[in-house]
Amino acid sequence: MTKVEQKNLFIANKYSLLLWFSIKTINLIFYCKYIIMNLSNGKEPEIKKGTTKDKDGCKMKQSTMVHSFLFDIMQAVSEPMTTIEHFKESVLRIISQNMNIDCLKFVDYRIGDDGETFNVLPNTTALNLPGDYWDDLWVKNYYKTCIYNPENPAVCQRLHDLHGNCCIMKISDLMTFSEYEGSRNFQEVVEPSGLYYSMIIYFRDNDRLIASLDMIRPKEDGDFTEEEMNALKSICPYVCNRLLDYYRVRAFSGYETLVSDVLSMSSDGLMLLDDRMCLITGNNAAKEICGKIYPASKNPMKRLAETIANRSRFRETRFMLNDTDGALFDVFVNPYHINSESCRAVANLVSIKHRAFAKSESHEVSSFTPEDLTDRQKEIVGFIAEGMTNREIANRMMISENTVRKHIENIRLRLGVSSRIGILRELSIVTT
Repeated sequence: MTKVEQKNLFIANKYSLLLWFSIKTINLIFYCKYIIMNLSNGKEPEIKKGTTKDKDGCKMKQSTMVHSFLFDIMQAVSEPMTTIEHFKESVLRIISQNMNIDCLKFVDYRIGDDGETFNVLPNTTALNLPGDYWDDLWVKNYYKTCIYNPENPAVCQRLHDLHGNCCIMKISDLMTFSEYEGSRNFQEVVEPSGLYYSMIIYFRDNDRLIASLDMIRPKEDGDFTEEEMNALKSICPYVCNRLLDYYRVRAFSGYETLVSDVLSMSSDGLMLLDDRMCLITGNNAAKEICGKIYPASKNPMKRLAETIANRSRFRETRFMLNDTDGALFDVFVNPYHINSESCRAVANLVSIKHRAFAKSESHEVSSFTPEDLTDRQKEIVGFIAEGMTNREIANRMMISENTVRKHIENIRLRLGVSSRIGILRELSIVTT
């Protein structure tokens, strides 16, 4: 584990411990209050968790269930960070213990190379679920036809309509049960396993899908109720934020592994910042240049990272700085995408060049032409030239706004520019 990763893990764990002690204290207060109230009424104190059934077999929620459920989740969220697999297993166990759900699974996603499809990562975490539901054979044979596949038009539309980082839906939100029973997945996977009803939670980072949590139960247990959905909605933001914490901590080592050669071999000043513009690492050239720009700072690279973070609020990705001798340096900030099986995040690669060298490079004629783009990218460039917005392009091409943004981002990265007008200038569509 690198020093940067250890530092960030320490910070995350420190605040997790504080939150964990706070939750424990609040839990103890509520428990004591509950005992006092029951003793004052002459009742024996009794805490019930989960669900029970009346004589007719209908589920009855205990008044303490939601509170206990939330406390258990908060405790899992606030525990010191270990591995993301351990966290997922804890969440699945808590849901299983507090609700009438035995079969659950966590699935991670990453966007495919085409910017439109979603690939299932091979680190699925499952609880009491047959391998037919999540193993490599299922991904190969059944994922494409799965009802909850994010590429399913009905799911895609619901994800578009539902705002926020968490979206919950069940079968009846997507199709009728007769359609469901006639589907290939139900007949070949669900029914042979003795299961029937299912519900899913999609976790997103802004508009980017990162994971899902599937819950399945037998037909005799009944469909998922509004009360159950509301209870799950109450925990979703905490689980999603903790997942993102794990992804970011894991990304630090991925960043350094993937760009270490670039940093060490480059004669330019290069720095790597995370998605929050915090310093991850930098090469010796960057350290030397930053030392000249900020001679009074104890950590000059961190000082430049703070400057970049402030300027990024105003969408400034290229600006100029001078050192104590009056030498001018151009600072370029470009997104650096990592979309591998072990790491999924966006970093920022900062290049610091002496002004004279940067000027000489800026006058070079780009050898990139529109023919180097894909047909879909050419079409989008044409719409950009017409002045269309992302939403207008999405409506014209009948794709999502998120897909349009992804395509434009890929075009910018290929051209090495930071804006729409930069794309048009680089392709000589406009000259002003």
